[in-house]
Amino acid sequence: MRTKDLDPRQHSQAADKAAGSRLRLLDFDDLFLLKHLLEGNTIAATAKQLGLTQPAITQRVRKIERVFAEPMLTKVGRHVKLTNEGRAICIKAADALSLMHEVTAEPEGASLTIGAAPSVGQRWLWPALRELHAASPRVLFHCAVGSNDELLGLLDAGAIEACLTSAPVPLGSFGALDVADDEHVMVTSPSLAQTINEPGDLRRTLLLELDRSFPHLSRVDAASRPAMKFGDIWFLGTLANIAAAAQDGYGVGILPRSLVQALVGAGKLSVVLPSLDLTPESFRLLFRRDRGAEPLVELLIERLRAEGLKSV
Repeated sequence: MRTKDLDPRQHSQAADKAAGSRLRLLDFDDLFLLKHLLEGNTIAATAKQLGLTQPAITQRVRKIERVFAEPMLTKVGRHVKLTNEGRAICIKAADALSLMHEVTAEPEGASLTIGAAPSVGQRWLWPALRELHAASPRVLFHCAVGSNDELLGLLDAGAIEACLTSAPVPLGSFGALDVADDEHVMVTSPSLAQTINEPGDLRRTLLLELDRSFPHLSRVDAASRPAMKFGDIWFLGTLANIAAAAQDGYGVGILPRSLVQALVGAGKLSVVLPSLDLTPESFRLLFRRDRGAEPLVELLIERLRAEGLKSV
């Protein structure tokens, strides 16, 4: 049976929603640029009004195109004009600027947008940013949330200035400073833990994993994996889901110690097979060298190290 085509109005609403979600990844300079383009200004005129070179404007437009995965400009004869997709994005940007003027004055001071995975952002990045903003109230620290791959893409596109990640460092692309290592442990409910004394006992239970790339099981030393057979595998998508399922006794999960230490201390989770050789997760802050953000990055790293990974 053929799937019914999407109603054009529904398609428009879906496109508007997608554009709105990506708009948050742009900075104020991007929004002002889009507003000027919407007003019919040429690249040359926009560059002059914003005090930038034409190549700098073109580079920003390319960045916006990567963020939205849409072409912004098209050549018509000897002139360059906005595409339909580009015009829609510019209208969204102009609306966003209008709303900003309604609720606040012009932004002042420096700003830094840092990306992190959801659990790391909540447990580590946000507390550090909160402390930094209290010490430097004129600096605005913004958060972006995504997977390691998504964050690296945003960093490459220039949509964010930095990201807190355990992903490998892309050679030569960004600055990188190590922040901390987080140990991993295998955990389950206290009742199920009583039945697991050696790797062979795992056959009677489920492995609780994040996804089919097995990011947590891969932390087990390769020599130990053959002895670890499970009754089945459950892919749960988030660390929080794995911790909750382990706590309820559905199976065992391999999780960051920082995430579960409070639950272990409260007797809601138990560590099993503590002698397992598990590779720690090494976090680093990747940052763009072309944004002049190094002073803020250094302050952030100092605060992240002081805060340390913790449970929430």
